[in-house]
Amino acid sequence: MTSCRSSMKASRAWIILVALLLLTGVASAGRKRIVVLEFEGDKAEQFHEDVVKLIKKSHTVVSVDKWNGAAEELSATKVSDKNIKKVAKKLKIDGVVSGTVEKRRDEYILRMKLRSGASGEIVGSQVNIKSESAKLDSTAAKDVKDELIEVIASLESNRDGGGGGDEEEEKPTKKKPAEEEEKPKKVTKKPAEEEEKPTKKKPAEEEVAALKTKKDGEEKKPTKPDGEEKAKPDKSKSKKVATKPKEEEEEGGEVEGGVGAPALEGAAQYAPGERAVDAALGVSFTARRMAFTYDPNMTSQPAGYKGIPAPGVFIDATVYPLSVGHKRKDILRHVGGTLMFDRVVGLNSKNPNDGTKLSTTEQRIAIGGAFRYPLGSGAKAPVVGAALRLGNQKFSISGMAVIPNVSYTMIDATAFFSYPLNPQMVLNFSLAGLLPFGAGDIALLANYGRATLTGFEGSGGLDYMLMKNIFVRGEVRAETIGYAFKKEGMKSRGVSGARDSYFGGALTAGFLF
Repeated sequence: MTSCRSSMKASRAWIILVALLLLTGVASAGRKRIVVLEFEGDKAEQFHEDVVKLIKKSHTVVSVDKWNGAAEELSATKVSDKNIKKVAKKLKIDGVVSGTVEKRRDEYILRMKLRSGASGEIVGSQVNIKSESAKLDSTAAKDVKDELIEVIASLESNRDGGGGGDEEEEKPTKKKPAEEEEKPKKVTKKPAEEEEKPTKKKPAEEEVAALKTKKDGEEKKPTKPDGEEKAKPDKSKSKKVATKPKEEEEEGGEVEGGVGAPALEGAAQYAPGERAVDAALGVSFTARRMAFTYDPNMTSQPAGYKGIPAPGVFIDATVYPLSVGHKRKDILRHVGGTLMFDRVVGLNSKNPNDGTKLSTTEQRIAIGGAFRYPLGSGAKAPVVGAALRLGNQKFSISGMAVIPNVSYTMIDATAFFSYPLNPQMVLNFSLAGLLPFGAGDIALLANYGRATLTGFEGSGGLDYMLMKNIFVRGEVRAETIGYAFKKEGMKSRGVSGARDSYFGGALTAGFLF
């Protein structure tokens, strides 16, 4: 009676075990192994993350890094039917999703293609999804489920060949349930022995080891290799399981700040708040005006200067070193350096006494640091910032003593603002306070002597993108430096002050990185 009950319990246990294994196999068969390649275009990173999260709810997503590593190993980095099939076979990938994002006015269009891992060919037609925000909104998410994820479920399985699959897919084995289904049918007389079969392996090995140790007197030699063989697979499995959450974390794009963040792509990396290098070269036009404030009753009035716009060479560059590569997300990527050089060429001045032409030098140079702060994210985000520079500006006329030469050594503190009108045009404005602490020959005692100097400079311009990283820039500027003489110079009697002003602009071509 006891043996009959034991037999019935054993049979029930086997039936339950087989049923659970069959259900597990059916459930795992419905999940496909999918890789979502990096998207291209505006806000591509955010849309990629959203699509991956949706697919993960019903299928297994393999990381892009794992796919890229296998593609490089197989020399199959170019997207083609043949290369997709080759890499997918190695990684046991059932489907490959690729996509591009395009911004049109106030909406984004996500275009995706699904390829079969078994053949590498495109499955169905291109999926076009519209979203009113810079990520998948509720309507777009529903369209992805209906038009993409349902098609993924019908993909042909690609699990028969190749290696490199995740542990998640290697765990459910199809052979074991089949073998176990046959065992209860073949052996019906000894169910109790069948219950012991899964645990007989280890005791049997110990008995063999014990017999060998009795025979040759060495207990450790036969057991040591067995122990090592058992430990190795366990360690390798634990390593794979430990690295899997890291792959999923990278795939989800949840890394914040630092070098580990995903790199920006497309137009986003050239936005005013993200570009690493902004360099421009072109021509400038500058006209100078110098006027004195004096007593009108003076018999000898000071000579001023009134020039016409003169052409020059203009160079302007700003570099944000930590933005190179466009991977960092912290605020330090907005700290940079700036350089400006402007020199007038072929300028002559007329002597007011005899009308002769005299060679004239006009030049300005400045170097310093800059900081910007985007007011939002994406290519349309306005940017505010500030720069602090040390500079020199001079205007000298060769062989003329009537109009003293000037050479300003000064610090300028500049605030700037950039506003993208659209992907092709950006408005630029700046306002600077000038702090000169030297004025050159005009401040000598033989001329007008020392003075209190204050200055301001303002500019405005427009960038027009010819290509994604090539632009033309037009700008106008006005600068003025005021003098309040301390009445120490020989020429300062009756002269209370002066104003040295410059008006002009520049037309340049630039490069972004």
